[in-house]
Amino acid sequence: MSRKPILRGKTVENESLYPLNQIPGNIIVKFFGHIVYLISIGKDDLTGDDISIAFANAINGNFHKTPFGLVDVSKGKQAWSIKTVKFEKPFDQKSIRLISGRNNLYHSFPGDVDIDNHKKTGSQIIDIWNERVNLALKNYNDLRTLIVIRSNDLKSFAIFEEDLSQYSSNDYSWGINKDNNFIAKHKSSHKHVFTWQPDGSQFTIHKEVPANVAKFTLKQPEVLSEKERLKELRYNKKWIHFLLDSEDN
Repeated sequence: MSRKPILRGKTVENESLYPLNQIPGNIIVKFFGHIVYLISIGKDDLTGDDISIAFANAINGNFHKTPFGLVDVSKGKQAWSIKTVKFEKPFDQKSIRLISGRNNLYHSFPGDVDIDNHKKTGSQIIDIWNERVNLALKNYNDLRTLIVIRSNDLKSFAIFEEDLSQYSSNDYSWGINKDNNFIAKHKSSHKHVFTWQPDGSQFTIHKEVPANVAKFTLKQPEVLSEKERLKELRYNKKWIHFLLDSEDN
């Protein structure tokens, strides 16, 4: 019988907080605890930063507010790119579009851009993405994308993880759609995988929602009024210390 070889040093599996797409229940409970808190103080929607901070708190990790990087949350040598999308019925959603940053060809390939050459342009778009992944791999061994699909009323959520991967440009064919955006389809499956907008350089990755996506419903907390919250904090005039300019004395 073939046996799995033992390698020197720690493996990525041993350094990971948990197996891919198997988020432990205690982390889920802590994660939604922060979301419940946000709803209780009056938030009626969640931003990507809200989701990232909630997840960072749940794993006792670090939140990274880096608009041009892929890493939103990290813990040790493990890192996550956090994405959230909104649909009326998250449990029924079969595919999603993830906005994944701006791939500006004129900035990354100065003097070497031929927008009319679809194959070359598509290859450069993917090269920018792959280089962003390379930069993250210099600091982290385990890179993942955590996707949170939320309902409009924040009562239903679907969550799944994927490896944050690089792509081979040879696997895709590029063309132009009716909006003059570049689109890439996988050569074997013919599925739409990428969209790139020349105006703004927005790069979008199209993903299918896996069958084993984790689904949750969330009990809605009572929303505290400003008056109730201030009372809870015991807010009073002693919280304000007036600094008087000497000329006014």
